[in-house]
Amino acid sequence: MWIILSLLSGLSDATRDAISKRSTGKLPHVMISWAYSAFSLPFFLPILFFSAPSELPLEFWLTAIGIGAAHVLGGLGLVYSLSRSDLSLCVPMTAFTPVFLLVVGPLLNGYSPSTAAVTGTFFVAAGCYTLNISDIRSGLLGPLRSLASERGVRMMLVDR
Repeated sequence: MWIILSLLSGLSDATRDAISKRSTGKLPHVMISWAYSAFSLPFFLPILFFSAPSELPLEFWLTAIGIGAAHVLGGLGLVYSLSRSDLSLCVPMTAFTPVFLLVVGPLLNGYSPSTAAVTGTFFVAAGCYTLNISDIRSGLLGPLRSLASERGVRMMLVDR
């Protein structure tokens, strides 16, 4: 079952990104980003009503508000990025999350990544480097400079 669910997750993410990219010229960015949550609301509201505990501590609500705000800003950043650059350059930048976690994890909680985690993260970064490998003729850092020159790509990296 997990294989089917993971494939459906990837398919739905790709569909969402393609629809968002296509809609950026026709609809306001805020409307597109709010649509992510609005379309999922009918699926999650019944679960909330039937399974939510009656009393929740203040820490829960503060965390929920913080996560909700981050989700809204992330959605806006994604739509903004997709409107500024090619889909094929923006979406792979979401794979940089493990790279940032290698830095943030040890700082926040003393997490020490394993060798396998560092190796896998290196391959993710190498894959993003190869997106513009044709620019290597302008130097070893040419592909990275090419990615950095794209406004949408820069926004995706800030969004991560």
